[in-house]
Amino acid sequence: MTTMQKYLPFVASAEQVNALAQIEHFLNNDEQVLILCGSAGTGKTSLAKAIVEYQKEKGEDIALSTPTTRAARIISAKTMHEARTIHARIYKNETLHDGRIKASLKLHDDYVPIPYLTDESSMIGDSVRENEKFITKQGLLTDFVQYVRMANKGNKLIFMGDKYQLAPVSQLDGTTPALSLPYLQKKFGLIGQTIELNEVQRQAADSYILRSATSVRDAMKNGSERYKVECEKWWKMDQVLSLFLDSFDKNRLEKVIYIAFGHSAINRFNIGVRNKLGYQNTLSVGDVVVFNSGFVSSSQSIMNGEFAIVKDTDCQIEKFGGMEFQNITAEVTNDLGEKIRVSGKVNLTFLKSEKPDLGKEQNDALYTEVMRRDVKFRESETKYLFENPYLGAMQLRYGYGITCHKAQGSEFDRVLLSTWTHKPNLPYLYTGITRARKELFIDVAYR
Repeated sequence: MTTMQKYLPFVASAEQVNALAQIEHFLNNDEQVLILCGSAGTGKTSLAKAIVEYQKEKGEDIALSTPTTRAARIISAKTMHEARTIHARIYKNETLHDGRIKASLKLHDDYVPIPYLTDESSMIGDSVRENEKFITKQGLLTDFVQYVRMANKGNKLIFMGDKYQLAPVSQLDGTTPALSLPYLQKKFGLIGQTIELNEVQRQAADSYILRSATSVRDAMKNGSERYKVECEKWWKMDQVLSLFLDSFDKNRLEKVIYIAFGHSAINRFNIGVRNKLGYQNTLSVGDVVVFNSGFVSSSQSIMNGEFAIVKDTDCQIEKFGGMEFQNITAEVTNDLGEKIRVSGKVNLTFLKSEKPDLGKEQNDALYTEVMRRDVKFRESETKYLFENPYLGAMQLRYGYGITCHKAQGSEFDRVLLSTWTHKPNLPYLYTGITRARKELFIDVAYR
């Protein structure tokens, strides 16, 4: 029996026993990176908790990270150890003259080498996207590895994730670099190993959600088109709003979500929900929203993908630079579980649009208008984002229905999954299914 087995709340399978032995050996040798891959139901999170407990018993620390705020809260709850988002852990923010957020690495030292365990690593990309509002000189994976190695050469990297989920949006080649040992070896010169968990545990196999996920996973693994999906109910378009509202609770956003492939379907659903809730204004107190890009004020930094509740709105709609804006206050729960409030302008033109971002023409027109009318900003040497409320306005989407990429890293009691896509997409189907904790509803289009 390995030392780490005693931290599992169940009898480990032979595969898990072997994995724990490899992990324990890794933590005590000179290797620098370990990839722990496993699909839904294989026990990755239980092994992560065992790693945390093992480190605690040795009197040594461990740093838990995730790509998203919700994922950080989930892994914190399951391991009983604080986790931070990668962005919160490694970056400090400043802004450029055009209002984009520039991130640079924090400087820090780990006087004693520690392991950095990162969950949901399939979401970590390594591409630089120039058109994003939040920009870095390097890819997120490169920045993270550099941050960890810069703090102490003896630090170890553990990337944990599910390679069958959707690849990061930024990876146009469809790869998941953080779960690729050849990539980590070639780019960073890291020495390490990969552990892959394949066996779905007996208690997990009793769940129709995990049976469905496993069937889709096996189809992807074998290059097959044969798989079986089960669900609570096959829904029709005239049923989906009722199925959502039956479970909706704005004080517990993890109770239900609608997931679809494209923005137009999501917009139609969000409009339908808001009509049922009696929200007539573009934004109303109580509205659920999700940040579509990073937002920085003088005191707060909010990540892309974070959910929020609108707590206050100004009844006045402003027109500026060919766009509409409104002042609001929203409440966000950060990666430490703390509720924080942010106030500022929202770009309503973006909120009502089905396009993924504001076009260059709109951004240029807005910037030109700011430079013409805001003397203080024009003469400012820093031109920080929060120095002009229009350039730095929040870019929000309604948060009742979201894309599958936005849902990654999160879990919901009830998932309403739309399968209308331009072509069969098994990673999309697998990722959508595995967002559900208790109930999965799929549209009749799938059948």
